[in-house]
Amino acid sequence: MKTVNEKRRIELDIAIAYFMGWRIDNSFPDKGRVWRNGNSVEMDSTLKFSSDWNALMNVYETVNLMDKYYCRFYPGRCEIQERAGAEDELKWEAPHKEPPISTQEAVYRCLGEFIEWYNESQIKTS
Repeated sequence: MKTVNEKRRIELDIAIAYFMGWRIDNSFPDKGRVWRNGNSVEMDSTLKFSSDWNALMNVYETVNLMDKYYCRFYPGRCEIQERAGAEDELKWEAPHKEPPISTQEAVYRCLGEFIEWYNESQIKTS
């Protein structure tokens, strides 16, 4: 059961792409916005974080390598917390209060929402 519409999926995929080191490549003016990461090239609508479990697990591993945060997932649920000793404060969680969703959808939404916040917080502090 997908709970993220197409517009929101593209927003989350773009946030994740930027976090993972993808950058806009303007060498394809006839294609609209194009993203590049090494030899990989994607358009806004073809980024695969929402549909490719392996790509999503690379994001999951990257978040877990961060000093301040960690991510855990269970069947149909995902959460990201701060590493703050014994009393970890829950920061992001999916699903929220809607009907049950797949584990992949929960991990995607949780990571995407966290990364949107993280990217914005990095811009504000630079």
